[in-house]
Amino acid sequence: MILLPEFIICSILIITASHFVCKCGKDLAIKMNWHEAFIGVLFLAFATSLPELSASLSSIPKVLAVNSVNLGFGNAIGSLIINMMLIGFLDFFQGKGRILLHADKTNISTGAFTMVLLATLAIFSFLRLIGPLGFYFFGVGIESFLILGLYFLGMKRIFRRRHAKETKSNYKFAGTEWIKFVMLLIIIFALGVWLANIGKRISETTSINQSFIGAFILAFSTSLPELAVSISALKIGSIDMAIANILGSNFFDVCIIPLMDIVYRSGPILRAIAPVNIFITVLALAMTAIVIAGLSVRSKDTRMKLGWDTTLILTLGTIGYYVIYRVG
Repeated sequence: MILLPEFIICSILIITASHFVCKCGKDLAIKMNWHEAFIGVLFLAFATSLPELSASLSSIPKVLAVNSVNLGFGNAIGSLIINMMLIGFLDFFQGKGRILLHADKTNISTGAFTMVLLATLAIFSFLRLIGPLGFYFFGVGIESFLILGLYFLGMKRIFRRRHAKETKSNYKFAGTEWIKFVMLLIIIFALGVWLANIGKRISETTSINQSFIGAFILAFSTSLPELAVSISALKIGSIDMAIANILGSNFFDVCIIPLMDIVYRSGPILRAIAPVNIFITVLALAMTAIVIAGLSVRSKDTRMKLGWDTTLILTLGTIGYYVIYRVG
């Protein structure tokens, strides 16, 4: 089957590009005199979310189909689930007690804003499902404007909180690093488009439901940059950069749905999604709440190299994917 080697090659290229993005982010943090978590939550989070963005937007063809919408929605929100399960993997990988115990508590604000976006998405998804909810402009649902507005409000507050900790001196010219960073963004975006094409072809050759394909197979693939960057961050001793990257990516990934809504020209996109996608959204919401609890509670208890929080995240994610596979 030619799709498998193509999938593997694309995934390897995404991991490689993401590794260089992490190194570039480290160099930027040093030269710009910025905290690594600040780089992680803003710049690396955007960079590692590009595959999800390109894959989800590419899932909506000119001739629109509900299957494609579910594939894109599942990929965008499923990536949050995969990313949070990655925290469990990182917890085992770093082996120094609970990983969220060592992360800065300022990451709580990123998780909290993500919960607000997910709750908004879940509520409007349910309302669109049970009845002909109006409130849309130029074919775009009012919820999309609301989510984007809340995102920019959240980013403004996160930026102020993070940037307030940075010193104003010792900045160095980082033109070369910025050029490398932008070039890597372009490469990762192009690889994401290629990956989306592979995912759609996989979905056409299997009887597995589209929401599961998007929420697991495609979401796992497009989350490879987060995995690569976070492991690289741990190797250079920056747990904050790793966690900030994952939570920042999740915060951005929710906004992919409004962007899909803009591309989708047959009314609010939430009217076209399958009911199982509401479950996927609520699952991501619950797992985000656990991450926030893990960042808030300073207990050092672990079980088999895993903290109680990451154990719960991995358990909930596994059960959730089984439900998506069986019900979707």
